[in-house]
Amino acid sequence: MNALEIGEKLKIKVLSIGPENVVWLNVGRTDHIVDREHVKIFKNNIFAARAVCVRTNFKKSAWKLYRVVNPQFLNMNTDLNLTSIPMKDIAWEYLEKPFLHYRKIAVDFAIKNTRQRKHDEPFLHTHNLDPLTLQ
Repeated sequence: MNALEIGEKLKIKVLSIGPENVVWLNVGRTDHIVDREHVKIFKNNIFAARAVCVRTNFKKSAWKLYRVVNPQFLNMNTDLNLTSIPMKDIAWEYLEKPFLHYRKIAVDFAIKNTRQRKHDEPFLHTHNLDPLTLQ
């Protein structure tokens, strides 16, 4: 399985923001994203956050945002960049942290939004990050 090379950059957009700052991005396996990938997210070369991939689809992926420095940059459909980071730069508390909780949030949030769209209910995106889980 191919993963991002260290320092490799991708252009991304935030598709939706769910509970506990789990976000869906418009990159997936076709872009060499794998589970447990750690990245830094930037906007115009200004650091915004670090994230770890908790779920990957063919064209989308779910990420747990941690160490959010500039939450104002993490808006829906805003052009952002991500850069893969080496293992030595990953915070120790996120190396062995269980991801099942965040995967469940990502899947539940996606299913809920899909059901809402199928029933022609308003498709609600959360436009703000959860301040309780910002570090």
